Amino acid sequence: MIFVQIFSQSVTQGPASPDPIYYLLEIVIMLVLAFLLGLWIGRILARRYKNEVENLKAEVNILKAEALGVEDKSLEIKTLNEKITLLEQKNNQLRTAQRESSQVSQNTTALETKIQSQELLISRLQKEIEELKEDRANFVAAAPIAKVVEPKKEEPKQETPQPIKKAKPPKSKRILAPGEDDLTKIEGIGPKIEQLLNADGIRSYRDMVDGGVDKIQAVLDKAGPLYKVHNPMTWTNQAELAAEGKWDELYQMQSQLKGGKKR
Repeated sequence: MIFVQIFSQSVTQGPASPDPIYYLLEIVIMLVLAFLLGLWIGRILARRYKNEVENLKAEVNILKAEALGVEDKSLEIKTLNEKITLLEQKNNQLRTAQRESSQVSQNTTALETKIQSQELLISRLQKEIEELKEDRANFVAAAPIAKVVEPKKEEPKQETPQPIKKAKPPKSKRILAPGEDDLTKIEGIGPKIEQLLNADGIRSYRDMVDGGVDKIQAVLDKAGPLYKVHNPMTWTNQAELAAEGKWDELYQMQSQLKGGKKR
């Protein structure tokens, strides 16, 4: 009844009933309705605000994640740049080492070639010296015969065989240990090759004979291209004559050799 009176009266009029109780009740009802209406509107606004706050938090989280991703990318780029710098330094060191190694290799090759040519020249000069000594010996041996010949007599000249100078066992200038021989007395062997043979256990003429040509060739091959050019085919035969003390036969054999090889 009261609600009917309240909502049926005009909004331009005062309270519907002059009774104070009804008047107070009317005011309370209006306040309650206003409170409920405000509460409803507040809840709607609060829900909308809450949704906006959640959306803003989500955007903030996304921005934070993007910021962290940017920092991670920056750190990764910095790390990669440091790695690139280290790799460039290592590459520069490797290039420098390669250039030095190449230069050393070229110098070594040139030195080996020069040594090889010098060894060949020394061998050729030694052979020429031996030939000159042989010619001088033959000339000295034939000189007394030339004095006996009478030039006034016209008789057919008979060719007389030139005597072969008997060789004596060569004397070594260096001191040899017991069981060692001077291997340079073998035609074709110089001091360097003698050192190689000694280092491989070949220290005497008998060691050369027992080892054979194959072992001597293996020593030369192992020493490198500088010594592969030597041919040891006659070395063991010479060593056998030297080991048996047959110096005359050895000298006769060496007169037919050049650089340790048959002419």
